[in-house]
Amino acid sequence: FAHNVEVAKDKYKKGITPQQVIDWSLAIDRERTNKQIHLCAPFSRKAGVQRFITNASEGSPDKRHYVTVEFNNFAALVTAPRKVGAKLSREQLANGTIKFDCDCGRHTFWFRYLATIGKYALGRLESGFPKIRNPNLQGVACKHVLRVMQFITSPSGVQYMRTQVD
Repeated sequence: FAHNVEVAKDKYKKGITPQQVIDWSLAIDRERTNKQIHLCAPFSRKAGVQRFITNASEGSPDKRHYVTVEFNNFAALVTAPRKVGAKLSREQLANGTIKFDCDCGRHTFWFRYLATIGKYALGRLESGFPKIRNPNLQGVACKHVLRVMQFITSPSGVQYMRTQVD
């Protein structure tokens, strides 16, 4: 367990970007995202913290899930004296480091500990090692977070974040 923790800590020393969340996630989570999660909509923002809503998968007792993302570069962009263009939005927000949280069980029991030691956890920090669900500390995010990251890195997501900064 200790070795797995050290490897995970080293991997995330500089934070995590939305594209890294997608790239480093498990193949099964990416597949589930594409097959089961069709809705991703931003619905509230306070400073650099944006909340998104996604649908829950069929057969889930939940109807929706909430994903919260904090853009670490948001404050710097808002206070910048120049107008923020699409290129700068992509570089600073879509490709910048983030913190995130999801209210689903997979994030809570599989990935929250990993997010805590990787310093990209938003909200409650987890100190209990996932020795039953994820002892090898594999993957990064649940299917709901992956759908949000796909939106953030898409052209429409970049445009949305640019309007939020403006």
